[in-house]
Amino acid sequence: MILLAGLAVSAAAAGGAGTLQVRPATEDWEGARMRVGADETWRAWLKQESQRIETWMARERDRGSAEAGWIHEFQDEATGAFRSAPPDSDCEASRSGPQRAGCIALLRHRNMGMLHAAARLAVLTRSRPIAEWASAQLDMYARLSARTARAGAGGLFRQGLDVANVMPLLADAVRLLRPMSSGSRAAGWCDNLLLPAARKLMASQREVHNIAVWYSSAAAIAAMECSDEDLLKQTLNGPASLPALLDAGTSPDGYWLELSLGYQNYVVQAVHETLLAASLRGRFEDWQALHRPMLSLLASPLRVGFRGGDGPTINDSNRHPQIPDLGLLHRVRRTVPTAQGADAANREQDWESLLDPPGQAPLLRVRGDDGAHDIAGLKSLLLRDQHWEAILRAGQGARFHAHQDILSFELKHGDTWVFRHSPTPAYGSSLHRDYYKRAPAHNVPLVDSQGISNWFARPTATDAADSAVAATIRSFQRGVEVQRQLRTRERVFTDRLQFRAGPGAAHVFGAIYHTDCALAATPATPAASGPDPLPEAAGFGALQPQASWRSDGTWTARLTCGARSFVLRMAGSGPFTLSQLSAPALGPARRRTALLVGMEARGPGWVELQLETLPASTAGKPSSTMSSLTPARSLPARHPLLRSSHGGPET
Repeated sequence: MILLAGLAVSAAAAGGAGTLQVRPATEDWEGARMRVGADETWRAWLKQESQRIETWMARERDRGSAEAGWIHEFQDEATGAFRSAPPDSDCEASRSGPQRAGCIALLRHRNMGMLHAAARLAVLTRSRPIAEWASAQLDMYARLSARTARAGAGGLFRQGLDVANVMPLLADAVRLLRPMSSGSRAAGWCDNLLLPAARKLMASQREVHNIAVWYSSAAAIAAMECSDEDLLKQTLNGPASLPALLDAGTSPDGYWLELSLGYQNYVVQAVHETLLAASLRGRFEDWQALHRPMLSLLASPLRVGFRGGDGPTINDSNRHPQIPDLGLLHRVRRTVPTAQGADAANREQDWESLLDPPGQAPLLRVRGDDGAHDIAGLKSLLLRDQHWEAILRAGQGARFHAHQDILSFELKHGDTWVFRHSPTPAYGSSLHRDYYKRAPAHNVPLVDSQGISNWFARPTATDAADSAVAATIRSFQRGVEVQRQLRTRERVFTDRLQFRAGPGAAHVFGAIYHTDCALAATPATPAASGPDPLPEAAGFGALQPQASWRSDGTWTARLTCGARSFVLRMAGSGPFTLSQLSAPALGPARRRTALLVGMEARGPGWVELQLETLPASTAGKPSSTMSSLTPARSLPARHPLLRSSHGGPET
């Protein structure tokens, strides 16, 4: 057991106890040549890798003249999902200017990755022609950088973050090719490419966020490669240094301030690139201050890992989290070895495994403690028992990737997700700003069809005890306090929303829930009506109404999630309307079910959802789907859910 910033993490190595630690990476070229010579598997890999690189080299891929745009604009306009670059890298086939520029940015990333691979191949095989091709690519990018700098243009990419992302590749290619190049040529790569980009990145530092970490990491790598001690001091000790950024951005329990596990992993990758570059240049000892935050950020997600190897999707994240993240552990295993990273490296031949073979390392395990837990750094409350796992969002972090999701929750039963948030699309998509960041895309309370008015409000109170968690926001909407409590009891999960408003104040209290499970009728399910119009509040435009019901008591249906079925009961302190909607979601792109409940009230009120698990023998046997129910009479034209205010986010 190891303790990191107050976080206990289980770590055990196969064959004995181990300690999670940072270590310097190694690079063994003679050993690599011996492995290729003696091992048929490695010989076959090298042959395939050589063919891949030579095929790429045979065509001009990046002319170094076209404008590279923003990768997030290269997306499916209908769903917002990222598009893959065409295999032949024909960016001219993209329909619009932004799409084409985004494709060129992806192509440039690929070409830089290939020039780095070619530099490695040149060193391994001592091939002058391959070294010359890679060197010519660096020359081209140095000319582009110098030309755009004189013109005041954007440089290699429109976005500085893309420049920071490729800096480890470019600087390492310079390191590898330097002994095979003239002194003046290598100096030109530093003076016209690496250092101008690094200084520009550092000059733009203003705030603490994941981009700032990548900027300082890129500048540190360039400074180490080009022996710029003044620039290196900025990244080691300055106000925007890596240690300063990590200290300001990491909570005592190890969570990154943007409260996205995806961006937390992204920060870990930036730190890894710095430590890797330092290892290969004899500067590893200079970066001792990065070790503790690196381990803390890497380990803290284990506390909120759910059964089945995943966890909550919070704020911007282009995919659902994996906990532990096996891809991340593979990428960083040269500086933070783990059993999972070593296992992935042993299964997959690549340059990292060839040059720095994996050894014995500790195994990271999710901490699955039952009970209620306050995860302070994630501003969330975790509830877990032998059947259920739920997380309640009680606050928000930095504004950069924030969603309107306070008092939202996600719920899993065993290995089955019941209510889950969607990953976010490419940031160039209008769906990202108009839907996926907004309250209607989350499992949130609603007041007059609105989520929380102040996206960064602090909870008035939180509670995590025994089998329940709760959070209260005093001013969820003007004059309305909202409390959400999640409770588990063996086969039953209960979500209770309590709304408190002044006497006589008229509001519509309610909530929205998102699920990939199928709704089905029970004998207690009333006939449907509608579908009724949607609220005009922000975010609802992406939803499509399907059916509606009116209830004066308890509304009951069956929710079937794969092989698991639940009785779903919805109740309120007064008559309420419930609507079934079709909602967009990603991971993969699809439509799924959303349930929208609304109840007119004067003064206080409550809404409660309850799920009860059905025996396995009854799962998968619905009597009929909700969409097949015959609509009854339409609801009154004055649908309660149509009452809304139109305030925007307070960001």
